[in-house]
Amino acid sequence: MAANWIQNIVIDSNGDYWVATTGGGITKFSPKDFDFINFSKPSKNRYAGKYVSKLARLGTEHIASLSDEGLSIFNIATNTHETLNISNLNKTMTSSGSLLWTIREENQLVLYNQETKTLKHKYTFGSPVQLLKYIPNIGLLVSLSDKLILFKGNGIQKEIITPEKLIAFTSGSNGNYVLASTSGLFRFNPLTFKLDRIISDIDNANLEIETIFLDRQGTLWVGTNKGLYKEKVAERHFFPKQYP
Repeated sequence: MAANWIQNIVIDSNGDYWVATTGGGITKFSPKDFDFINFSKPSKNRYAGKYVSKLARLGTEHIASLSDEGLSIFNIATNTHETLNISNLNKTMTSSGSLLWTIREENQLVLYNQETKTLKHKYTFGSPVQLLKYIPNIGLLVSLSDKLILFKGNGIQKEIITPEKLIAFTSGSNGNYVLASTSGLFRFNPLTFKLDRIISDIDNANLEIETIFLDRQGTLWVGTNKGLYKEKVAERHFFPKQYP
């Protein structure tokens, strides 16, 4: 890896892993060939900048990236890419099929359609957007500094006040959803639109949560500024994971 600070990972339709990093750009790992390609190095393969905040899969053939060089779309079938002329994007986006939602000017929701190559302004929120996540058959989840909103169609369908600013989202195969602030974890029910705090023994007074992930077994992993923690489901608490 060109950098250790990993921001985001997506898996494309070929089963390859795309890893976004801060400082090292994008690295693609192919498990079939055990081959790594770093796209930040000066070459014909160069794709996006070195500081990548988010990746998203667009349909079966494209990977979108948000970096210090803007929004770029990579075609995995032709190994070509294009950088879109869209300015003032923030560090969050989410996708569904060929549709990509992202934020301009901190609070303007825009929708990009990869098939038609069009960009539409959808809504302007009253405060900066912290997080976007599309949930199939539910709608678009939007986190502001003090609210969690369900956006569907062209407007807000539901909203709740949140106790803390939410910065990360993960979902499992069984419909289990978890949200995180820098100092707390919450289970989320999209049908009732309610948050329930998860009680854990992570020392939130001395560390900050940066990312979360539910694996195929439904186990919750928590990435912090001082290491990685794995939930021990049977005992409902977390142990730090040490790796060489």
